[in-house]
Amino acid sequence: MKNANGTKKTTRDSKKNARNAIFSLGIRRREFPLSWDKYVKVVCGVIVILLLAAIIIQLVHPSWDTGVDIKILLVALAAAVLIPYASNFEAMGVKITMKEKVDELTAWAKALPHYTLGSEFEKEEDLTLAEQYYRKSLSECRTFWPALFGLAGINNTKANELTHKYELERTRGKLSRTAGREEEAEEYSKAINGYREVLGLDVENVYSYNNLAQIYLNGPPQIRNVERALQCANKALEITSSLYESRYYQAEALNNLKTLEDYRKARDNLQSILDAGKLKSTRHWVLYELIIAKSCLGEAITLDDFNNMLTWAKENDEDEVLVGHLTWPEEQERYRDTDLPLLKQFLKSVGK
Repeated sequence: MKNANGTKKTTRDSKKNARNAIFSLGIRRREFPLSWDKYVKVVCGVIVILLLAAIIIQLVHPSWDTGVDIKILLVALAAAVLIPYASNFEAMGVKITMKEKVDELTAWAKALPHYTLGSEFEKEEDLTLAEQYYRKSLSECRTFWPALFGLAGINNTKANELTHKYELERTRGKLSRTAGREEEAEEYSKAINGYREVLGLDVENVYSYNNLAQIYLNGPPQIRNVERALQCANKALEITSSLYESRYYQAEALNNLKTLEDYRKARDNLQSILDAGKLKSTRHWVLYELIIAKSCLGEAITLDDFNNMLTWAKENDEDEVLVGHLTWPEEQERYRDTDLPLLKQFLKSVGK
């Protein structure tokens, strides 16, 4: 009988060796045999030779009609001679932006294989190795924003997992409502800084805006900021109007602004998400916010609404957290007084 652990380790090692081979191949393919300056000199040297040949032909055989005036050839020759000197850094106060672009592309090419491996490890939920490779990618190119986004995502994942763990412990009475908040805030702050850095390099990075909205809405009290969440969700939807996750965060933020107009917008947004059959893994939270919007607008809510919400939460193993939220006094304050008996009836039916 094969040892299960040994087999698993062998498989993992073989995968790692395969990745390393792909990485090495990627590096070799992306290495440039010459530096930028040498490339410029070689190309310009060839051009100078061709131009000199054309000028000599014009001088030796002026009767030949080449279609190019000798003055143009002389100007082109002067430019070809001067370009290698101008391409090193700056010439005559004019910055050579092309060199910078090529240098940046070269750095991105070197960073890409590390990032690709990091993405693969993140898919396999090996966040430690994913983080290592994202950092290696950034060591090759600090402006390689996909790796910055990857690191921010890892911090966000860790923070979300930490919050979920503490929420369960608070629901079960093992932790006070304030315990662990500082630790959560520290992780979320890392993610916020990462997403902001990404936006500094890629101003229309829609998923950075989306994830910032999520953090500002659902992070610990030290992090929460409804206005910023709404701004981020709105910006994400300006870039991509079909991003339903951002539409949900927009509605959640509107619900927290607590005006009738905001409740109406939130209700319409949330209902459109459910009607479209989107966000199935979190649709219990969509219905959660929709019930609140309807209650505050004076619209009818039913016991079936709560039961559907619980059913969907069970499908995603979040029923305990959801029910725990419904028992919190500050959450119950979000409902109209006339709807509170219905909520309490529901909680009684589930033993809370």
